Amino acid sequence: MSKSLILFLVFIFQCFLINAQSILPKNSDGVIEYSEVIYLDSSISKDAIFSAARAWFSATFKDGSEVLQIQDKEAGELVGKGNFNIPSSRFGYTAIGVGIVWFNVSIYSKNGRYKYSITNFIHEGGLNQIRDCGSLDNDKPSQCSNSIFQEVKEKTHRKTLSLINDLKSYIESNVSKSQNDW
Repeated sequence: MSKSLILFLVFIFQCFLINAQSILPKNSDGVIEYSEVIYLDSSISKDAIFSAARAWFSATFKDGSEVLQIQDKEAGELVGKGNFNIPSSRFGYTAIGVGIVWFNVSIYSKNGRYKYSITNFIHEGGLNQIRDCGSLDNDKPSQCSNSIFQEVKEKTHRKTLSLINDLKSYIESNVSKSQNDW
């Protein structure tokens, strides 16, 4: 009876592990990447989209000017490095975190459209002696436990989707405002 229970639990854990690893989208190079081209009204200029995207960086991160590494208005390119905290529910409440995930955000604007790309997710351990998991592109963590690694991946996915939704709505509402402000 106990062997059956152990085998069942191992099976469930393996299913969970496989499912969590496949949650994060990987590009053809095997790198986690959230990327999409967003089409807007064709009359919206590259400069209006660029300005809205730059304003999103400032509104989203504590210091948008520190986050942005490349601001090339002529090319319509913004590249920055951001982060978010990963809270944990393991300790009964979410005030204790399992660390910070750093990532790169690139936004490319053209007339009537823009493309975002979010890549290079790296976990740094938090309080309570949580060790660094390292690059989330890896199949195995560098130092943290497998369970923490899977939790970080799942929460990174949810937080990234929220970040993307915020980006889309922010740009759409701000370029609409600039188009109406003639």
